[in-house]
Amino acid sequence: MTSVSRRPVLVAAAAVAGVVAVLVTFVVLAGRDDSAARHAAERYLDVLSDDSQDPAALADLVSVGDPSALERADALLAAASERISDVTLGDSREVTTARTTSDVAFDRFEQVEVRYRLAGERHRATITLGLPRSGSDDDWRVVTPLAGEVDWNSASWGSAQLDLSVGDIAVTEPGRSTYEPDAQLVHPGVYPVRASVGPYFGSDETDLAVAAGTRTTPLPEFRLAPTAEGTAVIAEQVRAAFEPCAHGTASCPATALVDDDELPTGWWHGLVRDPSVAIDGSTITLRDGAFRYASTGGERTVRFSGTGQVTLDPGTGEPGVAVPLHLERS
Repeated sequence: MTSVSRRPVLVAAAAVAGVVAVLVTFVVLAGRDDSAARHAAERYLDVLSDDSQDPAALADLVSVGDPSALERADALLAAASERISDVTLGDSREVTTARTTSDVAFDRFEQVEVRYRLAGERHRATITLGLPRSGSDDDWRVVTPLAGEVDWNSASWGSAQLDLSVGDIAVTEPGRSTYEPDAQLVHPGVYPVRASVGPYFGSDETDLAVAAGTRTTPLPEFRLAPTAEGTAVIAEQVRAAFEPCAHGTASCPATALVDDDELPTGWWHGLVRDPSVAIDGSTITLRDGAFRYASTGGERTVRFSGTGQVTLDPGTGEPGVAVPLHLERS
């Protein structure tokens, strides 16, 4: 009789526990409403993808530890030739921690999957939003943004650091060497990047696609060409390379063209026609030059062509000419 009387009590207790479990589960699930976080994510992605919107509006939607880094990224996004497109939100989930540089205290974090198209390719990444303590549902902020990194100071050409610009914005930090890594926050997009070495060399714009969530995006290769000022400086350096000829044959690039003659003192009579100078990359090509010299058989004129190499001052980027020049009769 005792065992019979206890069984209904146990069954009833189990049933009550089951109801409580169901109720508790329902309350927990019902308490997690991600709609406000997703709405904040949509506002953020709308600014990021719509080129008619001012990227400065992101300052009210994103929380990072260095606001100036966000301002730089916003300014570059305004100069981008392409922003992300075809943006969709995927699943979201509550997380207990977030990878963020923000110094704001948050009570909750929500991680949202994002899919987008950039430079003809589909990408998938995640963003994390945080709800500040004592904040309302309208206060959700993006704390781990959709962003990549670029080390603008890592580009060099020969011994000189390249000065890079995106549109009209200089992105290279003066005084920082290529050996000091300094990856900068960059919103996903396609950026028209131009490289230069002082006023002497410059490149055409080259597209740099920066995707979110990637490691530091490598910079493209830049094909530099001399400016009018650069060509003039190199042409002057070519003429200067012949100056040692007035003091003898040592270090004179013309010596190899006259070494079959016996040369008297004062043999060098100078250039009679400066060679034309063409520069392709770091290679110098000389054409149609001529110099006059004295030999035991009388005064002679030698027409020449040749090649040389551009050198760059590591500090100023000013070009020079490596010696000796390599000449041949023409």
